[in-house]
Amino acid sequence: MVSSKVSKLAVRRNRLRRLFHDQLLRHPPAPASPLWLLITLKPGCLERGEAQLLGECTHLLRQAGLLLDPGGQGGEQT
Repeated sequence: MVSSKVSKLAVRRNRLRRLFHDQLLRHPPAPASPLWLLITLKPGCLERGEAQLLGECTHLLRQAGLLLDPGGQGGEQT
């Protein structure tokens, strides 16, 4: 669900929802157990390009240890 604060147009909100949904299907989180994610978008996010939004999402998921780094390591370092 994308808030109407992000965009008043349902077409744009649905595009954002599909964009993030497709990204998470292509690059699923690392944990094997079921996982709920809440991704909060701010109203100005439409001013950024799709690549930048997905890059930030990927970076934050890696930082949280939910995605594997390109080298095969988890995002969280100990």
